[in-house]
Amino acid sequence: MQPNELHNFDTLEQNIDSFNAAVGAGFWDVVFSDPLLYLGYAFAFVAAIAFLVFLRGFLSGLPKVFTMDWNEEHQEHHRVRVTWGFFMLVYLFIAWEIARFVLGGILGLFGA
Repeated sequence: MQPNELHNFDTLEQNIDSFNAAVGAGFWDVVFSDPLLYLGYAFAFVAAIAFLVFLRGFLSGLPKVFTMDWNEEHQEHHRVRVTWGFFMLVYLFIAWEIARFVLGGILGLFGA
């Protein structure tokens, strides 16, 4: 049995080769070769922040629902965070689909 048969390093070697190609080719060449990948990373980062805003409002307001707190003014900031987080996620999804449709059409024209 060969030592490399126990460990599959093909994926690691491919990642290292990709990284070396990215460094050698230049940053903008790599970005423009597959723009949706890096645009997707940016959208994913902003979506994670939007989800954390939603989660903070939801989880911090949840105990007050179970304790039947009758003072509704204390719930207002929790509802605002939940609403902001939810609509940020919805608008990000719409923006992503529009960007994907437009860039997919443009890149399709150039055969990329």
